[in-house]
Amino acid sequence: MGMIYLLVATVIWGSSFVAQRAGMETIGPLTFASARYTLSTAALAVWFAVLAIRRKSKGEKLANLRGTLIGGILCGLLSFAATTTQQIGIVTASSGKSGFLTAMYIVFAPIVGIMFGKKTSRLVWLAVALSFVGMAFVCYEPGIFFIKQDLWLVSCAILFTFQIMLVDKYAAKVDAILFMLVSTVLCMVLTIACMFVWENPIKLGSFPQILANWFPLMYSGVLSGAVAYTLQVYGQRKAHPSVASLVMSLEAVFAAVFGWLILRESMSALQITGCALMFAATVAATSPQWLRRVYE
Repeated sequence: MGMIYLLVATVIWGSSFVAQRAGMETIGPLTFASARYTLSTAALAVWFAVLAIRRKSKGEKLANLRGTLIGGILCGLLSFAATTTQQIGIVTASSGKSGFLTAMYIVFAPIVGIMFGKKTSRLVWLAVALSFVGMAFVCYEPGIFFIKQDLWLVSCAILFTFQIMLVDKYAAKVDAILFMLVSTVLCMVLTIACMFVWENPIKLGSFPQILANWFPLMYSGVLSGAVAYTLQVYGQRKAHPSVASLVMSLEAVFAAVFGWLILRESMSALQITGCALMFAATVAATSPQWLRRVYE
């Protein structure tokens, strides 16, 4: 069930690249992120309130409040840094390229996992290598492959790697909704502060544009920000972080597919091949235990 949660979250994140690019055509990345986090916070607060009422009626208490708060704060700091660098990088990158560079955490996750005592099987390493080749195919664009602005997206991938490791550490020990609510509230406060410092939406008159982009903001805020990240916490309760990162890296595939379907961004035969390779890598990494033992 954990893999299904992660896959659903990945589909939402992949399609969210389209919403983010559409929304940022008229408003700045920090202004967009601020509105997005505000909507995420509202959705999670309502969700948590409903569950709290249900919990109270059953006489249940919230478990591990201290760990939930600490983990949520740490996750919020990492998520804020990761999504902010992503928002900035998306401005100059296509949906497919944004998805590729963001999903570089599939390479970083097994390496960083070694630092946290997480062993990765040979099959998963093989799947990582195959998925990386697939991502390179998905990302390929004639002309300039990598520009200086893309470093924002690489930084985002590194930050998301540590966010995945952090979620892995806390997922099974905390209340998932409160964990994400604390994380999102912190992201909202930090992003709003940065927005007023660097983008000054009042001076630029961004509020009419914010209202005009209500659909991309609702999609990114409620689905991508609230629902998908909560599904990540549930999904990582039983998934190895390296395998989880492989499943979530499929957002590069879904970003390219949704970019093709909605934004009319072209997909070449090479990119389609890359999508197939990434799917094959994910299937291999999440294969039955008996098959994994052959390679371990």
